[in-house]
Amino acid sequence: MSELLFVFVKNLIFAFLRIFYRVKLIDMENIPKSEGVLLYANHVSMVDMFFISCKMKRRVHYMGKASLFENKISAAIFRFLGAFPVKRGAGDVQAVKTVLRYIKQEKIVGIFPEGTRVRQGARIKAKPGAAMFAVKTGAYILPVRVQASYKIFSEVKIIFGKPYKIQLDKDTKLSKEE
Repeated sequence: MSELLFVFVKNLIFAFLRIFYRVKLIDMENIPKSEGVLLYANHVSMVDMFFISCKMKRRVHYMGKASLFENKISAAIFRFLGAFPVKRGAGDVQAVKTVLRYIKQEKIVGIFPEGTRVRQGARIKAKPGAAMFAVKTGAYILPVRVQASYKIFSEVKIIFGKPYKIQLDKDTKLSKEE
């Protein structure tokens, strides 16, 4: 029943987004149909996760800043949508365990590698944790680009890149920069 309700809510959100935006989903065939996947996307707006996930067949479990889970109502909504909290700026062992568990269960984990929203076109370094997950799990990385002005009735493009894996020798030690 919960999965049926999730699909209903997801389709309702997509219908709402389609009314106010011209949503174009490009290269959805690049989304792996199985296996654990790390979905790495740019993050400009609070609604990015909805645009990215709305027509995907597999549920995406997004890593979200812990403050989104402080209010019981918003926490319940985010958890229902598959999100889980991460304490930014600290080594959040629970969040790391959650990512590793989801990947082992062949789920998709959505991560915004910069760790925060970044203006369209601006560049900041990705957090090292994003690369660490890819190296530790051997999971597919699915790059996603959100291209939008977010103005009402404007076009929103969600571009799914080709998935790839980072494969290193198990004994390889990397620095944070690497």
